[in-house]
Amino acid sequence: MLLAGPLLVTLGKLLGLPTILRPFGGSFGDYYWRARGFARSIIRRTILSADVVLLQTHRAIAQLQAEAAGRLVWFSTYIDPPAPRSTETAEAAGAERQSCSRFVFLGHMWRAKGIETILDSAERLPPGCAIDLYGAPDEYSTEALAQRGAGRVHYRGVLTHAQVDAALWDYDCLVLPTHHPEEGYPGVIAEAFAHALPVITTNWLAIPEIVDASCGILIDPHDIAAFVDAMRRLNDDRAYWLRLKDGARKRAEQFDRTMWSHRFEQLCEELVQR
Repeated sequence: MLLAGPLLVTLGKLLGLPTILRPFGGSFGDYYWRARGFARSIIRRTILSADVVLLQTHRAIAQLQAEAAGRLVWFSTYIDPPAPRSTETAEAAGAERQSCSRFVFLGHMWRAKGIETILDSAERLPPGCAIDLYGAPDEYSTEALAQRGAGRVHYRGVLTHAQVDAALWDYDCLVLPTHHPEEGYPGVIAEAFAHALPVITTNWLAIPEIVDASCGILIDPHDIAAFVDAMRRLNDDRAYWLRLKDGARKRAEQFDRTMWSHRFEQLCEELVQR
């Protein structure tokens, strides 16, 4: 974006063609305000003067609204709908799932993603509950993950996207106690909602824009006690868990790729007509 964006906007103005730019992720506003004066000026005069700038979060729009000469448009993370389970699999899962006990983390094993919170909670998890970790080990060795997991937190390796889609049907709740400085709308939360999984995550940056009391539980970053309490509440109260599952299923509609594709087409048509 920082290399090609200014060039594309400049060419568009010279040729009289409208330009749409989409900085991916939710941290573009933070990057802008961290930039030095000259770099910030270049971004403001080029990228933020595109006819339309698509930003992932409302937080980023609020950060940049006063700086932009172009139109800032909210454009959410989007995903393809998951492959449906077979009738047999769905019936078996429904018969087995009497409580929320199988929790899952999907992503890089980074401290900033909350792995320390998960590992430090291992010995305090509610009876019968476990957390499976999927993703590249990155900042941890598999031996360290196994040792600190205390037999309750298990590292399960890396999944392809197709495997993620299939695996999520086997779990009851996603956990993401992140404090990553560049967090926007984590795609894994959208994936969880599409599989009717509520989320335990953090009141961090723009995450409260997509997770609220109807579909998940928000805790403060690094709060191990709150993390364990959230898991216990879901495990103890089946009606509450089922209510959040229904809320997650409804919230998934926000991330439908088809809807956002149509929205993009509308924006293009508006610019061309203008």
